[in-house]
Amino acid sequence: MRSPDLGIGSKFGRSCRLLVAILGCRAAFAQLESENAPLNVLFPHLVKCDPASTFSCIKSCQRSIDSQPSDVQKTCAMIRCVTECTQRTVGECAAAGQRACRLLTSTMATHDLLCLVECD
Repeated sequence: MRSPDLGIGSKFGRSCRLLVAILGCRAAFAQLESENAPLNVLFPHLVKCDPASTFSCIKSCQRSIDSQPSDVQKTCAMIRCVTECTQRTVGECAAAGQRACRLLTSTMATHDLLCLVECD
């Protein structure tokens, strides 16, 4: 009796790899759900700021953002808010805030939308 081919090309081999991938993903999500770590710890490549250090500052800006009369002015107010709130932090968060500000204001400028925000 011949043993089944468990190699990469076999249906059984592909099914096993798919099952391992699914179980691995489920385990990873379960671990994330059970951890109380901040987003910048769970996803350091995506989130550069500790939400606890910027949340209250950004929340306090919300009223001034909402009161702006146009979408462009709301966008500028949000850029200003995020820039000011991240400047109060240390490390990668402050640098990421400056980069985001420069990128957003330069992109707006290429579309003839002026946003007077000090990024540095």
